[in-house]
Amino acid sequence: MTEAGSILFVDDDPNWVELLRLAFGRIGMRNPIQGVADGSEAIRYLRGEGRYADRTAHPLPELMLLDLRLPGMSGFELLEWIRQQPELARLAVVVITGMAAPGDPQCAQELGATGFLLKPFSFDKQVELARQIRANWLPSVRQSAKA
Repeated sequence: MTEAGSILFVDDDPNWVELLRLAFGRIGMRNPIQGVADGSEAIRYLRGEGRYADRTAHPLPELMLLDLRLPGMSGFELLEWIRQQPELARLAVVVITGMAAPGDPQCAQELGATGFLLKPFSFDKQVELARQIRANWLPSVRQSAKA
């Protein structure tokens, strides 16, 4: 069983997904974090196709964390696809990347990103990032944490 505030983390490095799970655990969040490795897999997840058809096991996320540098389809291309899907209009998409080129934040904003963050390189900073994500982009989790 999952709770509100599920997160889909699109990143080709599974270590980042696991670090975020650990950081959320450190701040007491038990939210489900699903990890997918590229844009094509993210689209299958969002459409509920194939192994993602079971929405109990793979709920439609409240928040997507999106790396920009992905194999195949870039994070920008995936973001553009998401914003063309009416059923995903309310999906919060926060770009979280380790290497940002000078125009990346503006481009992400123009394509409809909800936020833009840089990946931290220490676990303490990862925990701070988890707090920031919870406070800014997971209102249902924030509300259930107060109850």
